[in-house]
Amino acid sequence: MKCFPADPTDPTSNREPTPEERTNCRPHLLTELEAVEPAVVLATGKHATKTVLSAEGRNLEGFVDSVLEPVRCDRLEVWLVPILHPSYQDVWIGRLGYDPEEYLAAIRETLDECCDPHGEGEGGRSPRSERDAM
Repeated sequence: MKCFPADPTDPTSNREPTPEERTNCRPHLLTELEAVEPAVVLATGKHATKTVLSAEGRNLEGFVDSVLEPVRCDRLEVWLVPILHPSYQDVWIGRLGYDPEEYLAAIRETLDECCDPHGEGEGGRSPRSERDAM
């Protein structure tokens, strides 16, 4: 999501974007991905993750369980790494079993795995399959 819509009842705060708003933002995301050609998209939060997965024709099942679990997006030719939105980090980092420094280190480690020059983790497996094997 390129923006988070204002809450009409309180213009100083925001609300969750509607599916239509996410759909309307998707072409901007796709244009940016085409121009930048990143190896990894770090999706900050549930809505950003949903938007990228929707561009792949996929749905999100349980956001918190997907945090730091890389997903290969073949249509977009990128790895998607969902992370917590900054506004929710104080609440969820501890519940995920990290302190803030460990969480940042886990993000770095996940990005390193995804940015392997062969697009795979060690041993020819994806970062996700490496993690699942642990």
